[in-house]
Amino acid sequence: SVPIAGIAGPKTAIPVWRDTRSSMSGKASLAAMIRLRRRFAGTIPAASDKGPERLLRPHLETSTPMLSAAQSAQFKDHGFLVIERFWDEAQVAAARSRSETLLRSLDPVTGAGVFSTLDHRHSSSDAFLGSAHLVRAFFEEEAVDAQGRLLVPADRAVNKFGHALHRLDPVFAALSHGPRLAALASDLGLGQPQLRQSMLIVKQPGIGGEVRWHQDATYFHGDPITVTTFWFAIEDADEDNGCLWVEPGGHKGPLRERFRHDAQGTRLETTDATDWPDRARAQ
Repeated sequence: SVPIAGIAGPKTAIPVWRDTRSSMSGKASLAAMIRLRRRFAGTIPAASDKGPERLLRPHLETSTPMLSAAQSAQFKDHGFLVIERFWDEAQVAAARSRSETLLRSLDPVTGAGVFSTLDHRHSSSDAFLGSAHLVRAFFEEEAVDAQGRLLVPADRAVNKFGHALHRLDPVFAALSHGPRLAALASDLGLGQPQLRQSMLIVKQPGIGGEVRWHQDATYFHGDPITVTTFWFAIEDADEDNGCLWVEPGGHKGPLRERFRHDAQGTRLETTDATDWPDRARAQ
C-alpha cells in the first residue's frame, strides 16, 4: 500500500469533493481523516487540554518548511494537494493494525449509529450529535434492517468510526500530531491549527453508499472559512474500492449548502444553486 496524504484546503471558499460507492472489488479500503481550522481571537473558543480542539502549536515554532514553491502554488490554484508517502511504513502498519482491532472489538449492540450522506435523518440522532467527543462506530445504512438489526457481521457493516480519534485513541492521536503535520499546517497558512474532528473510514466490499459531492465548510462553517481536511489512505484506493474525487479549483466557487442544527432539528439549506461537478471536471 502507498500511504498518501490528500489535503483539501479552505482559501475564501471551500474544496469540493466526494468518494465513490462501496468497494466493488471484494476488497475493503481504509482511510483516516482529520479536520483542522485556524483559530481567530474572538471567533473560535480557545482550546483546552480537555476539549477536542487540541492544538499542533507546540511543534510550530520548531517546524521547518515542508512544501516546495510548486506544491504551494498548486494548492493555492487547485485547492488540494497529494503528498505521496507522507506516513512511513511503520505508521501505516500501526494505523492498519489499530483499524483492524477496532473492527474486531466492535460491540454491535452499543455505541453505534447509522450513517448516510444521502439521507440526513441520521444527523438528528443522539448517536451522531453526541459523537464529537467520542469514538463511536457508524453502520452502513444497507447493513441494518428496519428494526436496527444487523444483516451482515458487525465488522463488515461499519461505515466509519468518529469523531474524536485524534484525542481519545492512542494510535490515531499519535498520528494526528507531530512536527511534520505542524510544518504542513504552517505551510498551508494555518497559524494556529486546531484539530476539530477525525474519522476512520471503511469502504466495505459490496455494501454501502457513496459520499455525495459536498464542501466541508457546509458542516464546519466559520467566518472566515478556514476548515482544512487531511485525508490519509491507509490502503491503496482507486475507482474499484472507493477512492476520493475532487474538483480542481472548486475552492474558488461559492458555498452551495449550509448545515443547520437548531430547535427545529437538523437540515441542509441550499445557499447557492451552482451545479456540482460532472466527471469531466473531477479528478
